[in-house]
Amino acid sequence: MNAKGYNLVAWDMVVAPKLKGGLGIKDLIIQNEALLLKHLVKFYNKAHVPWVQLIWSTYYHNKVPHLTPYRGSFWWKDIVKLFDRMENFTSCLTSMGDTIGLWKDNFADIPFYQKFPNLFCFALNENLSLREAFQFEDVLNLFRLPMTRAAHNEFLVLEMSYGR
Repeated sequence: MNAKGYNLVAWDMVVAPKLKGGLGIKDLIIQNEALLLKHLVKFYNKAHVPWVQLIWSTYYHNKVPHLTPYRGSFWWKDIVKLFDRMENFTSCLTSMGDTIGLWKDNFADIPFYQKFPNLFCFALNENLSLREAFQFEDVLNLFRLPMTRAAHNEFLVLEMSYGR
């Protein structure tokens, strides 16, 4: 800063690589976010790291973390808030289904709440995990009954397309 309080160089120039005429200084906000996202990836992949196992067993046993209220230390809450960013460049693999929300996560072409909006209105639990949904013997037990004709038609499509 000079005496008048103005920056001598624009921030874009400061963080630009030296090869492009910048100063090559890392943007610490982006660097920090990237490092925190690595923790989130370890968490969702259930890495064999003590802190991952502790958080799963303490706060999220049988719950989808990003579909529940933030819990834990300030450090962990800040990491979980980055889930929306992580969701933009990752995809769900439906192996166990315990970290995937049936309605709000994108494990098919689009999230089910968008694909089946009428049926979603009758869902008993909007935050149900994919694993919990498959544990029901009768899929109709996931919904409030009676339902509208439009919702029932969507239910039939859901059952035909993704049924067991």
